[in-house]
Amino acid sequence: PWSFVMSPGFLPMGGTTDWLTGVLMASRDSVGRPWPLVIYQRCGREWLDESLQETQGWLYWLARLAAQHITPDTMRRGRLTEQVDQLWAMWQPGPWWAQWLRGLRRTSQRSRELTGLPDEAPVVELPGVRYLPWPGWPGKTLGQATPGQGWFWQQNSEGRYVDALRLVEK
Repeated sequence: PWSFVMSPGFLPMGGTTDWLTGVLMASRDSVGRPWPLVIYQRCGREWLDESLQETQGWLYWLARLAAQHITPDTMRRGRLTEQVDQLWAMWQPGPWWAQWLRGLRRTSQRSRELTGLPDEAPVVELPGVRYLPWPGWPGKTLGQATPGQGWFWQQNSEGRYVDALRLVEK
């Protein structure tokens, strides 16, 4: 899956002040035709600055969850929306103490359990790097962004970056 952040104006549906963030990946519809799976949300830049600091944050776990739902396993179908809501409850904006009181503090283990991923990472995968190629990511990069910019990346099972792309509206 690809995770993404789009500045205001990248897509017409985002409006002039909303940032768009989410994941996208190749999938198939119920009869087997190729079809993209896209999960996105509108958000503010302040929340993005905070949430993108962690390499295994909201978008990492959302991508892992989405990847679990593109297999032909029909037992998992229909649960994606429910699981996305549960995952969001752990990562939504708000004071840490409020999340702690509700028992929803962000933890990799709770996210791993929700997504149904094994504790052991697959042996064969790209090694990845620790940082994205954009200087000052996320705070400085997003702070200096102009309308119509988009950032896309892929991560391995350890949260390391294996591919990255920046698009600029011309």
